[in-house]
Amino acid sequence: MASDKNVSPRALLVAVITALVVGMLGSLAIRGPGEVSERQQATNENSGIQALRWRVTSSFTNAMPVIGQTPTRLAAELREISSGAIDLQLFEPGEVVPAFEITESIKEK
Repeated sequence: MASDKNVSPRALLVAVITALVVGMLGSLAIRGPGEVSERQQATNENSGIQALRWRVTSSFTNAMPVIGQTPTRLAAELREISSGAIDLQLFEPGEVVPAFEITESIKEK
């Protein structure tokens, strides 16, 4: 049965923020920030996983707010989460290929 009561946007925001904080605290209780679990570390060392190293370029400079900072943050997060198994090397526009020819440069020949 549907409820006729409306929930205010403020109440929804408080609920989302509360869920986020509880989730973060719960994950920190299980494993501290920056720690790699013993199982994950053993898996990375013993499984012979080949590191993934990609050269990444963009049409936007890294100094541009939001658009330019996101790839830098993503690269750092992936490196941390994968214990270095995924490494994205970021390049400024024009360093590898001209800024607006990125799509053409990665097409299969």
